Amino acid sequence: MTVLPVVVPLAWGAILLALGARPRWQRLGSLLAHGCYLAAAVGLFRRVTEDGPQASSLGNWPPPFGIAFCADALAATLVLLTAAVAAPVALFALALADGRWERQGYHALVQVMLAGVSGAFLTTDLFNLFVWFEVTLISSFVLLTLGGGKAQVQGGFKYVALNLLSSVVFLSAAGLLYGTTGTLNLADLGSRPIEPRDAWLVGLVGVLFLSTFSIKAALFPVFFWLPAAYPTPAAPVAALFAGVLTKVGVYAMLRTGSVFFAEATGVWTPLLLALSVPTMLVGVLGAVVQSDWRRILAFHSVSQVGYMVAAVGIGGKAGFLAAVLFMVHHGLVKSALFVAAGVGWRLGGSYRLGKLGGFARSHGLFSALFLILALSLAGLPPTSGFAAKLAAVRAALEGGHGWIAGAMVATGLFTLYSMVKIWNEAFWKPAPETMELRRPAPREMALLHLPLAAFAAMALLVGLGVGPALPAASRSADLDRQAYVRAVMGGPEP
Repeated sequence: MTVLPVVVPLAWGAILLALGARPRWQRLGSLLAHGCYLAAAVGLFRRVTEDGPQASSLGNWPPPFGIAFCADALAATLVLLTAAVAAPVALFALALADGRWERQGYHALVQVMLAGVSGAFLTTDLFNLFVWFEVTLISSFVLLTLGGGKAQVQGGFKYVALNLLSSVVFLSAAGLLYGTTGTLNLADLGSRPIEPRDAWLVGLVGVLFLSTFSIKAALFPVFFWLPAAYPTPAAPVAALFAGVLTKVGVYAMLRTGSVFFAEATGVWTPLLLALSVPTMLVGVLGAVVQSDWRRILAFHSVSQVGYMVAAVGIGGKAGFLAAVLFMVHHGLVKSALFVAAGVGWRLGGSYRLGKLGGFARSHGLFSALFLILALSLAGLPPTSGFAAKLAAVRAALEGGHGWIAGAMVATGLFTLYSMVKIWNEAFWKPAPETMELRRPAPREMALLHLPLAAFAAMALLVGLGVGPALPAASRSADLDRQAYVRAVMGGPEP
């Protein structure tokens, strides 16, 4: 059960690749693949909810040797979030598919990326975490540059160059840590006391790992790859990236910090708190000055990473709850808003706000769904954004970090301003004379609206406290180190 969210997309990736130049079969296979992945994620989530952390070790090698996986409440919640984001995006991709993506391996690459993300959430070993990072990096880079446009290649180069640098730092840190402790298994590391003579070296290793995770999460000052990369690929790719990729870096901070580095070094907390505020402000101010729909959303992805990292830095039950809840909120809503940008492009022919207008009059359902999602990103009740931002502000105030709470509130106001800007330009003002309003067929319109409706419903349910999101976030926030160590070191064989 534990390895299914990794094995299922890998197997389907091979099947979809074998289908080659059969776009219709690939689309059907993609839907089946996402259905199987969602079923595996739901099954794992239910198993963890009912029976506690689930661990497995491959090849009959006992931990800490060999390849091991562990699903606790945090990992299972994020795997389920990934599946909940990927399934509506798969429907959206069908609306825009014209055969070119399929011939270049789009559907297979998506499955490989999902396997890499799931592996990163479930692995118990730092070297295997590096491996899953690389699986995600390779597949996402190819997805990013599908089509070979100039902007895509430029954005892809920045994305892969910085991430390759983070890989070098990661391997260096892993080598130092293994040379010092003799293991890279997180549970094994968490069960060993740190020798006083090694404390400074482990502290240095912790800073190196934090640097790597900061690049993955697009934390200030190494955030610039994200607004350069996310606005360039096909709309479904951008939606999937926005909902999934940055969560891997934040998750790595949560996992390694709670199991091992929390006791190894005291520098993580002040660094995370110090970097979270400029991340929030640079991201939201960058969004305010943009006039391209997707670039606005890309900069907002940076600003919202600041919320998550601040919550991780605050720590404790309140901080971790805010971090997990914000990851759930951001994964759902930011993917949805990139889908909305793609719908706007399909209907109006552009991502430039000055070239769009009149959607409120011509497409009422699309306008209503966008409004729900925009208000959620801004943090207005009763949406998921309100629940997440309220939890983050509360955690900051309870932790005595009033200046961070103030930065969160200010960022939320600027976020609302930029969402109103998109609404006024693309929806409320009359359509420009140069705008050629497209009228897709009913089937395509359904495929454009269904993902938005699903995302909007999930955002409202999370905000209203209906469903598993809030209980799952609460359980994830416990981050029981001893339970994790027991599950991995004494976990059952698969």
